[in-house]
Amino acid sequence: MKKRIRVACWFGASAALAAFAACSGTTEPTVAPDAAAAPASTPPPAPSPTGSTPATTPPADAGDSAPPRDATTDAAALDAADGALGVDAIDAADGYDGAPLPGSVTTVADIPGLTDFDFVGDHLVYRVPAVKHCTLPSCADETTIPAADLATVYPAGWAVGDDERVHFVTLNLVSTPSTFRIDSRSVRLDGAALTSQALAEASYCTLRCVGQPILAVRGFHVGSIGVVMWRTGGENFNTASRYWTDSHAGSGVNTGRVGRATGLYHSNAGGSSAHYTEQKPDPATRGVASFAGVSAPVPATPPALVAISAAGPTVPHPTVVVLRDGNVEACPLATPCLAWLNLGALGTILNLDDQHLYIGTPTGLSRCALAEIGTAGTCTLVPHGPVEAVEEPLYLTTTHAWYRSGTQVRRVLK
Repeated sequence: MKKRIRVACWFGASAALAAFAACSGTTEPTVAPDAAAAPASTPPPAPSPTGSTPATTPPADAGDSAPPRDATTDAAALDAADGALGVDAIDAADGYDGAPLPGSVTTVADIPGLTDFDFVGDHLVYRVPAVKHCTLPSCADETTIPAADLATVYPAGWAVGDDERVHFVTLNLVSTPSTFRIDSRSVRLDGAALTSQALAEASYCTLRCVGQPILAVRGFHVGSIGVVMWRTGGENFNTASRYWTDSHAGSGVNTGRVGRATGLYHSNAGGSSAHYTEQKPDPATRGVASFAGVSAPVPATPPALVAISAAGPTVPHPTVVVLRDGNVEACPLATPCLAWLNLGALGTILNLDDQHLYIGTPTGLSRCALAEIGTAGTCTLVPHGPVEAVEEPLYLTTTHAWYRSGTQVRRVLK
């Protein structure tokens, strides 16, 4: 079934058993343009003879003293040796001609029933809720990935890797009456060569039971580093005591975009990573939390998600953020971070590159400069695209921010 690609340019530049706390290079896929559309209230200027979108003056980010970056700058500053994201090779298709033009938005695909997506090379992989893929730019060759258990994957418990395989996590009933196992799996886009690795197993007691096991996925991230995080333990109903251990194992990687920030592990370009774990191996002990990967203090209460900015030649000290108690908190790491900065209830969908913190809300995509967070301790959000719902997932490449808005896969020029 052929998916019609609609392109429009705008300007303005997460226990108990079976609980799943989901986390969660190469060039971007080609996106073919078609007739440009614009809001009726603000007609766009006539296209230039070359098909490029005329340059406009982007909104200024508070505290952002860095010069505008184009594809040439990014390619020089973040190269493959640094694990960097690749420059979008098809900017000409959506009106990008090298000039700074934040906020220009295109529709990559409009897919009825769309609930999630990821991409690698020219492959767009998505859930509707079955997992399917198509080839960009036309997306006219929609094909279901024939792996039966893919349909039961938990929200955000899957991603596409550089190896052009779908990596995912399942919680399976492996024996009756009540033995469950967490598996890390992957399959090719044609459904062949399924691999499976058992990570953890637990069973309910069935006679005079006074407790239950704890078996839960705590995070799944496929970025410049790939990780599955899970928790095993138990709970005694009579004493209300609990014990657990957090563990992790490797998974696939996707170096073509910054992976979604939806769990307790996150990585970014340049090898930066951060994650939060808790250990309570005995009911009589107190839980011990740790924040690894960066020199930041352990948050006072468990965060809902962790995200970290890129590192590299131009960013030796990344910024790490957490979503905790509804607020976004940040630790700029230019110097040892001694306390978290509460930036407020900015939103629950977020990601970072080497210059900005991006926030998605029901009314649009906004961003603030990491320089402002590091110097002023604030995040003044500046709208970065049209007024529309920004929904998970939110990915970042060198040149674009990708997100879902209803049934559409959208991307906005950075």
